[in-house]
Amino acid sequence: MIFNEDLNFPEKTNSNNSLSSYPIAFGITFTPMVTGVIIGVLGLLGCGYIILNMLIPEFEKHNQLKTKIIQIEQEHEQKNQQAQRINLIQKRLALSQQQKSQVLSLMGDEKNLNNILLSMNQIIEFTNSQSLGNPYIKAKLKKFTPLDDKPQVVTDNSLGESLKNQLKRQIIKVEIEGNFYQIQTIMASLEKLPPLLLIDKYKCQLLAPTIDTQQIVNTGKILTSFELVIPIPEVSETTAKTPLQ
Repeated sequence: MIFNEDLNFPEKTNSNNSLSSYPIAFGITFTPMVTGVIIGVLGLLGCGYIILNMLIPEFEKHNQLKTKIIQIEQEHEQKNQQAQRINLIQKRLALSQQQKSQVLSLMGDEKNLNNILLSMNQIIEFTNSQSLGNPYIKAKLKKFTPLDDKPQVVTDNSLGESLKNQLKRQIIKVEIEGNFYQIQTIMASLEKLPPLLLIDKYKCQLLAPTIDTQQIVNTGKILTSFELVIPIPEVSETTAKTPLQ
């Protein structure tokens, strides 16, 4: 095959001349297509940079603010609930104090313990005036003896564990003689006395028949014994105390 040196390839020359008109760097000819691709890549990188350095931090700040708002709302709700609980506790405390005052107002006072003996004698006299049961039997107060000269602090759980060391009490040994109806009336009247009274160690004993000076046989006489417990609110040592005589 024979080549002629005079052969001319104008199209190839034009193509080479066209490529040589574009800038070349790092062995890359920056044709419009290559330049467009590079610009597109740079645009994507720029968008990524903006997203990483501007949008994402702002998004994180937004989430942080949203979380903080939720926390503040929760704290506010907790404070409201605590305020409601405190209000409820205060109401219960006020009610408890009111009930305590009402209960204490029913209890006896060291200054008027002697009035109980007077009241009991009046009850017995009134009962005898009613002619209950056997008219020949008269109710009598056989014993009214305090165990101590003055009220003592309750150191046991006999009145309840919550009242231990919170109250004083005066214990009085009482014996009453009379027929069944008289004893029943006297005990019912004792329950109506203003101070709060507790009956402990209650016993009844049927006595043997007796013959009075008129030769009348009296039957049905009962001897009733019990301890009369009088709760008294605890007072300071500077408060005046009146011992039971």
